This record gives sequence, structure tokens and C-alpha cells, in this order.
Amino acid sequence: MLYFFLGALIGMGQMLWRFIRKPFDMNYPVQGFAFSAALGAASYGTILWLIFG
Repeated sequence: MLYFFLGALIGMGQMLWRFIRKPFDMNYPVQGFAFSAALGAASYGTILWLIFG
């Protein structure tokens, strides 16, 4: 569970870093961060779980 939480944080951080570097139009910021958290939890969380779990 911790790996997927960390993956969600990495996904949101990646979106935030991309927004800081190159601003884009955020029509739906809450949905965007929720979507990036879900994708981050799925991808980065699985990778972290497979490496450290």
C-alpha cells in the first residue's frame, strides 16, 4: 500500500513539475491531479512494489 501511495505522489509531482516548467491550460485541475495520481499509483507503485516488495 505504501508503494502505491508513493507512486501517486510521484505521479502528482511529475505533473506539477511539468506545469512549473511549461505552463499549460488547466481547465480541470482537480481531475487532472486525480488522474495523474491514479496513473502514478498504477505505474510507479507497481514498479516500486516489484523492486522493493
